[in-house]
Amino acid sequence: MRDVFLYFPEADFALDDLEEIVEREVGDAGEVTGSGIGRTGGNLDIGIWGEVDFPALLRTLAEEFVAAGVPGEAVFHLVDEDRRVTLMSLLSPAP
Repeated sequence: MRDVFLYFPEADFALDDLEEIVEREVGDAGEVTGSGIGRTGGNLDIGIWGEVDFPALLRTLAEEFVAAGVPGEAVFHLVDEDRRVTLMSLLSPAP
């Protein structure tokens, strides 16, 4: 299983909306495994276990999350790769 954690600053959107986006885009290949909001921001934890085009999925999720109101400076922590990428960097065209 691949774990992807989204960390975001305080913003005006509902976690339920983000969970619905994950359900729609990931389908049976994964699910939301946790979420929460605190004083300084929040998180959405996603587990991916199925066969997916992972880079394309991250780009799609970034597009959908930003459209739902998640700030572009929010970060995906790709646990297995020990790497962090902002949503905005995934939306930028490749050089």
